[in-house]
Amino acid sequence: MAPTPDLIQQELRALGKGTGIHNARLPEAIGPALRELCGITAEDNGTEIRRKLSGWLSNAIVPLPLNLSRVASTRFALGTGTQSFAKERTALLAKQTKTSVRTLSRWFDDAVQRIAENAVRDLTADTRPCSAERASPWHNEWVRSYLTLDEPAPEALEFRRIRSAVPGLRRLNLAFTLTDLPPENGRAVSDDLEVRVLFGGTVTATGMESSDRLSLALDLPNPLADQEEHEFALRYRLQPGKPMRPHYVCLPRQRCDHFDLRVRFDLRRLPVAVRRLTEVYQRDISDPAPIGEPLTPDAAGEIRAEFSSLVPGMAYGVRWTDLAATVAESPEGE
Repeated sequence: MAPTPDLIQQELRALGKGTGIHNARLPEAIGPALRELCGITAEDNGTEIRRKLSGWLSNAIVPLPLNLSRVASTRFALGTGTQSFAKERTALLAKQTKTSVRTLSRWFDDAVQRIAENAVRDLTADTRPCSAERASPWHNEWVRSYLTLDEPAPEALEFRRIRSAVPGLRRLNLAFTLTDLPPENGRAVSDDLEVRVLFGGTVTATGMESSDRLSLALDLPNPLADQEEHEFALRYRLQPGKPMRPHYVCLPRQRCDHFDLRVRFDLRRLPVAVRRLTEVYQRDISDPAPIGEPLTPDAAGEIRAEFSSLVPGMAYGVRWTDLAATVAESPEGE
């Protein structure tokens, strides 16, 4: 029996409580509707269930208006603050957006209803609801990022080719997680990051989606037809003197076929270790455990990492350990 809208909404509301997708007993907490929609099988363990659920949810919130996708991401714990409970995450979002908790709760109910309606529509159309291509009005054919760390301020150039999955696509909702965390308040602000369109559209709206994630709305020069391709490029630059966490990753919300990352380090301050991150959870990016394949910068201080068939909701990229950080973390200075 196909999942009904009421059953889907019931299970989504239950998932939006507690620690969301990071529920320690997630296999027991997931109901039959979400199992069907996400393609979860009896053989899947907790890690695989969380991966499939995270990917499906990340895709399902993409078509929603920004305010609804933001509160849904918060309640399901898809972004930062994943270890806190729903009440704490919602209270933080209310403070960040200057919106009452009551209003956020109403928006969450609206988001759940729309997600359920879209899921049933996809089932009726005989499509795979957990497919990123169908869950989103567009997908990334490739993303190429170039991060330079040998200048006074870190700068990233991002080039993309996207393909529309609907007729008349006019706007892309994007997001960029700031790696700057000012110590005085523990959160980043949009003024810390300069965003410039090099070609392919116009940034028409920006705002903080969470404590460290900047949302962007890119208006396209012309509406795209179904299956039409479009290329654009953005430049992200931190303000001089702003610190940057030692990692750079792509965490796609929708299907991404290929991600090519190049990082140029300062030859005068090369990191003591660089590691490749492939399909890791966002909360594991900064985990002190030495996860990931070791990489070695070349004679120019550069590394390259390529990824294909990225899983929505999972992180891909590199992280590094600076000498100063290593000394600070080791009382012996080893």
